[in-house]
Amino acid sequence: MRYSKLIGCVALLALGSDGIAGGYLENMYGGMSGELLRYPVASRLALGVEVAYAKQRDFDMLFGFQDYDVVTGHASAYYDLGNGFTTQVDVGRYLAKDWGATFGLDREFNNGFKIGGYFTLTDVSFDDFGEGITLPRDATNLIANKKRGQSPIL
Repeated sequence: MRYSKLIGCVALLALGSDGIAGGYLENMYGGMSGELLRYPVASRLALGVEVAYAKQRDFDMLFGFQDYDVVTGHASAYYDLGNGFTTQVDVGRYLAKDWGATFGLDREFNNGFKIGGYFTLTDVSFDDFGEGITLPRDATNLIANKKRGQSPIL
């Protein structure tokens, strides 16, 4: 399970780069998640492992849950390619109880603007799940930095 953010998280414990979270892990799932991350000093490589128990939320997005639950987990490798480029590989089990790997490449610019793409290969067909592109949530960051005389891209 890959969580880009914690939504309505009722409990979060961070121990350095490691952490435990419980609550609403994303819009449609609640549960508990634990992660261990090792990023040695002066290394471009970081390795992590995450395990989560997730239960599907009711469609009305209130406090109830559906009967669907799953245990997911991933082993991850992150590599800093330099010049703002980072690559990530996650291998494990996903929310649909499928197994596979996600490969991603991101670039973060000096002003915080981040763009990237990923693709996932699992035992589910491409018709059900394929590629994606990530875009920044706060595009106004570009405008704010430009007004301060900074380049929006560099």
